Amino acid sequence: MWNYRIVRKREVHADPKSKKERTRFSYAIHEAYYDKNGKAGSITQESINPFGENIEELRHSWIMMAEAFGQPILDFDSIPEPGYSVLTGRRPRAYPAPPCRPERCRYSCAEDLWKW
Repeated sequence: MWNYRIVRKREVHADPKSKKERTRFSYAIHEAYYDKNGKAGSITQESINPFGENIEELRHSWIMMAEAFGQPILDFDSIPEPGYSVLTGRRPRAYPAPPCRPERCRYSCAEDLWKW
């Protein structure tokens, strides 16, 4: 299962003048993918823009994205959510799986997501 969700990304940088660490947050809409218990296991690396091959598809995409404002905000660094289970036919791991980002995934989570 998937839907659109608002995702908060934390960005840390050093202030060039004061040399202090500064934190700021940005918000965007991403696709989120879930396990059978509704826990978010992965999100798209980059934010998503409304898209359609015609005006009706574009409107439908925009409406689905607007529904994200009625859901809790996800933290980019907290994906997968606590309790997330990779559905691979194996017993769930006793520890959380790493984020399902292709460049960092060690457990082929992204491949399993497309089989749901």
